[in-house]
Parts: sequence; C-alpha cells; structure tokens
Amino acid sequence: MKKLIHQLFIFFGIFSITLAILNYFLKVDILTHLVIFSFAFTSLFIGLDCIFSNKIIIPSRYSRRLSETYNGIAAYAHGIIFIILAGFLFVINYFIITEEGNNAFKMIIKRPGFLLVLLGTYILSYSIIAFKGYQEQNLTTKFVYYLELVTSRMLMGIILLLWGIGFIVVGFIEIVNAVYFDSIGGGFIEVLFDSN
Repeated sequence: MKKLIHQLFIFFGIFSITLAILNYFLKVDILTHLVIFSFAFTSLFIGLDCIFSNKIIIPSRYSRRLSETYNGIAAYAHGIIFIILAGFLFVINYFIITEEGNNAFKMIIKRPGFLLVLLGTYILSYSIIAFKGYQEQNLTTKFVYYLELVTSRMLMGIILLLWGIGFIVVGFIEIVNAVYFDSIGGGFIEVLFDSN
C-alpha cells in the first residue's frame, strides 16, 4: 500500500506538470480543469505518502543544497495539510465547472462552521510542525538549537496553536449552535459579505 501511494504521487506529479505545460500552449478550458484535478490528486497522494511513510523530505528554505527531513508527528501534520489542500482544489474546480460558486459562497458565509474547523486544523498542523521541527536541526550546536527553539519555533508554534484552536472552537460552536454563534458576533460575517 505504501509503495503504491508513493508511485501514484510520482505519477500524478509528472502528469500534472505535463498537462500544465501542454495547457500553457493550448489554453483549453477542459484541459485547465484536468490540470487542477491532477494537481489535487498529486496533493492528496503526497499527503497520504507522508502519513503512511511517516516521513517527508523537502528543500530547505535557506539553501538549495540542503533539505529538511520531517518525521513522526511532523510528517503526519504535513500529510493533513496536503490533504486539505487537495480537498480545496477538488471543491474549487467542481464549483468552477458547475458554475455553482456564487451559491456555494452564500452557503459558506451563512454556515461557516465546517470551513472554520478545516482552517483551524490547517493552522494547527503548521503549529505542530513548528514545535517538532526537522531532523537536521538536531545536528547543530546546543546553543544554536535552543536559540532557534525559543526564538522561532516555540514562538511561532504558540501563536499558530492559539489561532488553530480558536478557529476550531469557533467552528464547532457554529456547527452545534448557529444562533449562539451569530449572537457572539459570528453573524457579522454574513452581514459583511452578503449584500443581498
């Protein structure tokens, strides 16, 4: 299963890039939708690969020659992020094809609970990644490790943690009791965006 998911992620990755290049020259609507769907599948299988392999290696933000290896709970968090992104691409593409985007937007601003929970989960996943860090950080000196832990990872992790939990809690409040959600200020979203 793990090997199959990894192969599918590679296949859809290559397929997506090939379609995107082809669409750059042809500029066909149906091909554009296929590109978005294929990138969605790529993101989905990358996410599943992170979860099943318990590991992800990505290029370093600081140098092209270096890489960052995430494993354990940080790899799972990356998997969740990629799966959420895949779902977003699937839904957006579906609404574009069916031309139901306007109705969907109105429905979301009336009942934003599920979207808030998803957004909170997305942010919370980044919080976990910030706290856990990547494997190469352990190779530095203790002084640099603790300095980076306190100044960047812990601070960013705490901020993202609070935001993530906040969005999830507010989202569940809206799902369970929409009237109460509106009474504590949630109705402002509908007033702000729904001109009708």
